[in-house]
Amino acid sequence: MDNAQYVKIYRRLLVPVRWPSNRKLILVSAGFDIYYQDPLGEMKVTPRGFAYLTRILMDIADACCQGRLVLALEGGIISRE
Repeated sequence: MDNAQYVKIYRRLLVPVRWPSNRKLILVSAGFDIYYQDPLGEMKVTPRGFAYLTRILMDIADACCQGRLVLALEGGIISRE
């Protein structure tokens, strides 16, 4: 899957949700398995794709919790090969 496919999924699944306006924040546990250079993920999301996905989440946060969005990077294995 590539940038366009992920953006389409985010827009189809997340944007239509009626997010309560009394939320304190949105917390995202994020990883880079979908990154196009990840040797195991075999996905094709580029830095520009991550920017699009983040923008969608920022827009949702603006609409429901005064823009409060926390993105926490998950762990992983760094290959030295």
